[in-house]
Amino acid sequence: MRRKILIDANGEEYPAYELDSHIIKQDTFVKKLISKAIRLQDRIEADKKKMNNEIQKYIKKTRNPIDGKEPNLELISFDGRHKVEIKNKITFYRRTSPDQPFEVMSLNFDEI
Repeated sequence: MRRKILIDANGEEYPAYELDSHIIKQDTFVKKLISKAIRLQDRIEADKKKMNNEIQKYIKKTRNPIDGKEPNLELISFDGRHKVEIKNKITFYRRTSPDQPFEVMSLNFDEI
């Protein structure tokens, strides 16, 4: 039977049976969380690409580029609660009611 070996930050190998159980549990927990975070990041990146394509299609359908450059756009939902600002990057905003100021959402596209 093969024994579990953990490798520390310096590349040193340690048999699991020599380590405290809380170290092994913490290592397993951290790796599980990181795995979920990586999958989430991959899904977000894929969705950002899809959204960017949708935005580019919208711009091409509704606007004509001036001097070969895409125009700056500010798109606001009919109810006034959501806004997409397209300049040198894409920024998403929302507010709880039309009389409140817009708040930047944490999702921003650095490139368009």
